[in-house]
Amino acid sequence: MRAVYDLAVIGAGVVGLSHAAAAASAGLRCLVIEREPKGVSAASARNFGLLTQLYDAPGPWGTRAKRSRDLYATWAATEPSLPLSRVGSLQLAQTPLQSELLRAYATAAPAAGYNVVLLGREGAEALAPALVGALAAMGGGGPPLAAVHFPDDALLEPRLMFARGAGLPALLERAGVSFAWGSPCVALRGGGGSGSGGVEVALADGSRFAAARAAVCAGADVAGLVPQALAWEARHLRLCKLQMTRLRLPPGAGGARAAAPFPQPVLTSGLSLRRYPGPAALAPVAHAAMMQGDAAAAADADALGVHIIARPAPRLPRTVFGGLAAGAGAAPLAWGDEWVVGDSHEYRAVDATGGGATSGGPAGDTPLDEVCDERVTDAILREAAGMLRGVGALAAWRAGAQPLQPAAALLAQWSGTYLEHAAGALQVHAVVDTGGAPRRLPAEAFRDANVHVVTGLGGKGMTMAPALGEENVRAWFGLARGAAR
Repeated sequence: MRAVYDLAVIGAGVVGLSHAAAAASAGLRCLVIEREPKGVSAASARNFGLLTQLYDAPGPWGTRAKRSRDLYATWAATEPSLPLSRVGSLQLAQTPLQSELLRAYATAAPAAGYNVVLLGREGAEALAPALVGALAAMGGGGPPLAAVHFPDDALLEPRLMFARGAGLPALLERAGVSFAWGSPCVALRGGGGSGSGGVEVALADGSRFAAARAAVCAGADVAGLVPQALAWEARHLRLCKLQMTRLRLPPGAGGARAAAPFPQPVLTSGLSLRRYPGPAALAPVAHAAMMQGDAAAAADADALGVHIIARPAPRLPRTVFGGLAAGAGAAPLAWGDEWVVGDSHEYRAVDATGGGATSGGPAGDTPLDEVCDERVTDAILREAAGMLRGVGALAAWRAGAQPLQPAAALLAQWSGTYLEHAAGALQVHAVVDTGGAPRRLPAEAFRDANVHVVTGLGGKGMTMAPALGEENVRAWFGLARGAAR
């Protein structure tokens, strides 16, 4: 048996590392176990890395989003390689009803504590030279469209945030957190019905560690360790596959501004107003009118779950095979003319048998895979054509036309899969008995549990996980905020 820890965390994505950060802050001995040798294959490394106030709404999740942004800022002040850039974002309105919604939201947001600025076309294009056409005045006497600027929104570069030796792992290692990289966890064995019995964590290489508690933060792969957790909650769970693209805009299309320390702001399309909770919570009447009035125009995008976020992307040093080069996080980020654009949402139900298979779903459903659907890629490009210069020409070329204007280049496309729970997150507390199956404990009895399963945050993991990890660690170990053992 190897060293004894207070907490063993399985999974080095944003959820797992957030729990490890909370443990380290409380002075707990923590071990993070990650099956990948470099820690950049999780869904956490395949998303936008956008920290936006559009997720904020009154209630616990809005409070977690605010707290998480504070934690990210604290971490970035301590660890230079943690890639946090306060670039701001522009939420666009691309229909009259979206414009009315943004105006109502901008009126209500300051009273809720959100820093927003309502802009017209000229103000938006001054901030984002790559923006094209999205804010043209409506014909037929309609109102001019608008944009809301969130100056405090920030970006995390996901590929650096979770890479071994950089970002958050580097910060945690300096804080005393131990890591077992490239070490799949194959079994959890507990000591019975009391948390004091501890957990034995077994790895694929035969090594074993003892911990008072274990947090299974393995995203969509949680079935491999605690399959009963999926069986218990299957009716409330679904898998979601997203697709992303990386584009290079044509010369003269509005790259990074040389005089600015950061790149252009993130651009969020009007379709995103159909997904994010903030505007619906603060301007419910205008939001309901937009959802109904724009439903027909948005039907094709809704069918594929497409909404558009376009975020500037740094040019990271890479190996000949496309992987991150050694020391990629050491130098300041180099911003240029590359953008990450997406995404989409394809859903499947979770198999209720608890056997670990998660392809499930209604009869006739096919399992989710990592193959990018070209129909989704084309839909993303069509929607992005009204936002970024050169993307319309690229979309036309893919459709068989011969555009006259320079086209953006499609550099890469990829997918990711995450687990989503109807209540916003899956948190199951279980006792793992030696030689037997895990037994579920009711939430009020979690202090007697050995194993805590935390997953199912859907697309809000990056935005919410730091605060959720802090809450959980305090509760599991009976700590007040800021207290250490």
